Amino acid sequence: GFVYEKESESLIADVKTFVEKHLTDRLDNRANNIDAVKNGLKDALSSFLYSKTKRKPMIITILMEVD
Repeated sequence: GFVYEKESESLIADVKTFVEKHLTDRLDNRANNIDAVKNGLKDALSSFLYSKTKRKPMIITILMEVD
């Protein structure tokens, strides 16, 4: 809700790419503590978004483990 989606399509695409890369890197390093992964993603995404928008949105991370 901190950006208007139709005007920020490239930002949203960048966020998707960033999250995928961040999670892939963590899984490749065998990070298996879901809380650590969630907190790391939240911190990294917060920094990423601030660098792009100079805003600090509330970020709620929800990760589900699938067997």
